[in-house]
Amino acid sequence: MKRKGTLLPVLLFTMSFVLIWSCGKDDHPVPQNPPPTITDFVPASGPVGAQVTINGTHFNASPAANVVKFGTITAEVAIATSTKIIVTVPEGAITSKISVSVDGETVTSDSDFTVTTAITLDKSSLNLFTLDEAVLIGTVSEANLAITWSSDNENVATVDENGVVTATGSGTANIKAAVDGDEAICTVTVNPNVYVAGFTTNTNNVQSAAYWKNGQIQGLLLNNNASIATSIFVDGSDVYLTGSMANDNSIDLPIVWKNDGTEDLASGLNDTYPQSIFVEGENVYTAGYNSIDPTSSAIMWTNGGFQALPNGDNDSHAFSVFVSEGDVYVAGYINNANDLPMATLWKNGVIQNLSGQLLVSVAQSVYVEGNDVYVGGTYLNENNIAVAAIWKNGVLQDISDGVEDAQILSLFVRDGDIYAVGTEHNANNLTVATLWKNTTPQPLGDGTTASIAYSIYLDGTDIYVAGDVKNANNISVATIWKNNSPQELTDGTENAVARGIFVK
Repeated sequence: MKRKGTLLPVLLFTMSFVLIWSCGKDDHPVPQNPPPTITDFVPASGPVGAQVTINGTHFNASPAANVVKFGTITAEVAIATSTKIIVTVPEGAITSKISVSVDGETVTSDSDFTVTTAITLDKSSLNLFTLDEAVLIGTVSEANLAITWSSDNENVATVDENGVVTATGSGTANIKAAVDGDEAICTVTVNPNVYVAGFTTNTNNVQSAAYWKNGQIQGLLLNNNASIATSIFVDGSDVYLTGSMANDNSIDLPIVWKNDGTEDLASGLNDTYPQSIFVEGENVYTAGYNSIDPTSSAIMWTNGGFQALPNGDNDSHAFSVFVSEGDVYVAGYINNANDLPMATLWKNGVIQNLSGQLLVSVAQSVYVEGNDVYVGGTYLNENNIAVAAIWKNGVLQDISDGVEDAQILSLFVRDGDIYAVGTEHNANNLTVATLWKNTTPQPLGDGTTASIAYSIYLDGTDIYVAGDVKNANNISVATIWKNNSPQELTDGTENAVARGIFVK
């Protein structure tokens, strides 16, 4: 009886435990993860392969646990946190909504992601010289789509329908390739070609005409005799030089080099020395002089045809030619009755008046801007000092101060500002290559050795000058200056001179 009474409490306890456990299970279910949400995505459009960031909540921090689709096309998830997913627009995607599925729960964006066509270029930048060509290759994400090409500055570079870029002038241009809302840009920087005419000297001390392009010497058709190139002009892709070349009888004959060939100028088989060349349309003008004992005569050639300039049967030289609106201007000198040179300007073969008919004067260069005609040269003052001078529309203006000898050999005019180069003597009586802007001088040589500036050209804001500098061994080194910074064209082992410069 005692044992039977013990079993009842145990049974009652067990039943109470089961009841309590059952009630607890029903009242506290296992918690479930909330469904994902999409707040927004950026960007709103892009090509296949572009990255898209999806912002929202309740994403899985494991990239593989998130299923992202653009329409029906599954995208690769690169990075995932609970609030951000970064994916790549998949191949085959079209404009559609984006969906995200996490643990069987799916959310879809309110707006569409717009799939655009992507385009890339094989180059993002190009460096060219004027007249150079280069081909850009565009690749699009969808086949059979035409690329539209354009340039934002055709004065610097153009582009055709095949992506061929042509450098037309110095500066910077952006070449754009566009297709279906996407575009790619290539920045093109064009440097001008710098052409220089002059001469070098061989080991036998014989001068040879020389032509440099961008610092590299180019080939000229020459014989084995002495020659010199004095002036250069570039018209389109054609390069013209003029100078003289001796024949086997040691007579210096006038010549024009055009590209890879030569064109003889009429001379009468006398020593003849072209000094300047200018090309206008189909016409090639050259100015110089010949030497027939006992006098020399100023000459102009048009397309090789010989024309003696009026000189009153006196000794005369022509040094520079310039053509403007069909009028041909030539600068030089004619000796007066006392056999002294007088600065002279010819216009269409007719002598023009230059004020201040000085005792001794020479016109070395002529330049025309608009209706203004500028002549540069030198004259001797009452102290027998050579003064660098300009005649503007025939009126004399001193450029140097008349204290030391100076001369102008070349002019360039831009917006009324006069840029002139030549020489000025320093305190050591050395000629120093000098650049003047209006009346302000800027020495180009350092003054420790002799130097000379023969020719000037402006391209944009850049100033180019050609000349030579004596080195420590008293050898002339052909030199150009860009914005007063010198660049040697020759190594200084043999004499060489840069006489003419053209920038294009």
